[in-house]
Amino acid sequence: MKRLLIVPGLGSEMLQSRLKHLVGWWRSPGVEVDVFEARWQSQETHSSKMRRLKQWVAVVDKKPSDEIWLYGISAGGSLALSLFAAQPAKFDRLLLVAAKLRRPELIGPHYRRPHPALVAAVEASQAVMSTIRDSDIKKIVTYRPLLDFVVSTDDMVIDGARNKIIPAFGHGFGIVLALLFQVRPTGRKQLNPTVD
Repeated sequence: MKRLLIVPGLGSEMLQSRLKHLVGWWRSPGVEVDVFEARWQSQETHSSKMRRLKQWVAVVDKKPSDEIWLYGISAGGSLALSLFAAQPAKFDRLLLVAAKLRRPELIGPHYRRPHPALVAAVEASQAVMSTIRDSDIKKIVTYRPLLDFVVSTDDMVIDGARNKIIPAFGHGFGIVLALLFQVRPTGRKQLNPTVD
């Protein structure tokens, strides 16, 4: 059994609903999908969000499973990377799709104001990158579009991880293509060839 735990980005409730629908078709025999309620537009602090994320993973993790894959999409990648760094043995794979992982100073007011936890989340992910052991870095795969006008593609890569390119231009389009064609696992124990 594969359990796929997805931490979404900043999108509105409508976009979150579409994400759930998009990854819902990943469900198949041997694959279960859960999406974290990130609530980026709430006044919740980064530390409170991380506490909720850890509690959510602890509950999900209690179900019998062979593998647990953690996904971080866009801003959700910063939370996913911090969680992975704190508990690397819990996850068999970390997949980061168009994730904002570093340089929080580049986040403009258009994103800062409505998403109060965003800057602290990116600061935390940037800080934990150097703490991840080489053996755990090998479990990480990042995906970035050829060109992104929302998040710099330089902020999406991790030294030592498998850093892959999505053949797309644009943040949202790159994410959709990756979710449809590049990061979907199979139910078998063997790893999906598009991930390796």
